[in-house]
Parts: sequence; structure tokens; C-alpha cells
Amino acid sequence: MRSFDSVRCLVPMAVGMVLSLGAASCAGSSPNGDLPTPTAAASPTSSRCLGEALGPPDPGEPTDAWARARTLLPAAVSVLQPASPGSGFGPPVLKEACVDANGQPRYTVVYSGLDGTNEAVVFVLSAGFAEWGNFPGPPTNRETATVRGNAASVLTTSLGSAANPELTAMRLTWTENGLSYSIRVNTTGRLTSADLTRVAAALTPVS
Repeated sequence: MRSFDSVRCLVPMAVGMVLSLGAASCAGSSPNGDLPTPTAAASPTSSRCLGEALGPPDPGEPTDAWARARTLLPAAVSVLQPASPGSGFGPPVLKEACVDANGQPRYTVVYSGLDGTNEAVVFVLSAGFAEWGNFPGPPTNRETATVRGNAASVLTTSLGSAANPELTAMRLTWTENGLSYSIRVNTTGRLTSADLTRVAAALTPVS
């Protein structure tokens, strides 16, 4: 029969074992001990849409608009750069390159005319940024085309005003690899729908 002193020594040992086992069984569990604590998901490398125009490139980012768009979007998304938007346009300006809340990749790259007539050529993936997101009125003409082996449509409408009566808007749209691409043009006659199709035919993915 154990003495009182020996039993008194065994009690702390037993308590210690229980506490040790309890701590081991709780490792990786939530505070209430019923479910494992979830691990935080890895942060995405692509940029998230904030509804704001991009500012200047951060240190280490490319200064070229198309190269910067490539770095801000998932590698699986094709960023389609034109050989040239045509003569009379300034350098490309990246307005947005991001992935929206629904997981949809987007970019908007704008070439503005140099002669002050509101001419522009805009390259868009998914929804265009700000005023480039919607076609500005009911189309007055519809055409079909083919872009990179995909069926495409061309819409035309008038943007004419007293100050700029010849201004016309065109938009060429097609779907490629499940994504919607478009080229939007504001022109006073410098570009035609045939020119728009030729610009689209010369698009190449940015590597």
C-alpha cells in the first residue's frame, strides 16, 4: 500500500501529463478546440482593381505601358500590344491593369491624338476604364470582321458637335480564350473600320 507522501508526489505528475497531452492535441486547432485554424491564403501577385487611374510606375516597375500591364496581370492572360495605332498619336498611357473583385482581368491603354481634335485609339481587355467603359451612343453602323482567328464586330456612331462635327466613335470587339478584347477609336476621319481591323490583325502578345 502506497504511503501518503508517494501519492502526493504522483498527483502533480499526472496533472502534468494531462496538460502536456492537451497542449499537443490542441496544436493546429481553433481556440474552441473543434476545427483546425485555417491558414491564410497566399497573396496574389496581380494588381487588384481600385477604380482609380494608375499613377507613375513604382521603383522597379517598367516605364513602358505595355510592359507594365504585363507585370500587373496574371501570366495566363494575353496582353495584346499593337504594332502601331497609326500616325499622329502620342505614346501609350496605361490607365488600368488589374483583376477585379470577380476575378476578371482588365486593362486600358490609351493613345491620344497629338492635334487636339479628341482623336484616340484605346485598347481594352474586359471593361474599359472610366469613359472608355461604354460605347457612347446607339450604333449607326454594324460590321463583322475576323481578329486573330476570332469572329469580331465593329460598331460605329457619331460623336459630332458644333466644335467637332466630324468626330466618330468606332469599337471593334472579339472574344479570345474566353476573354473580351476591344479597340475603341475616336476619329475625325483619319481612321476607318478597315484601318481598325488592320491594327487588330497586327496585335501580338507581350512576353
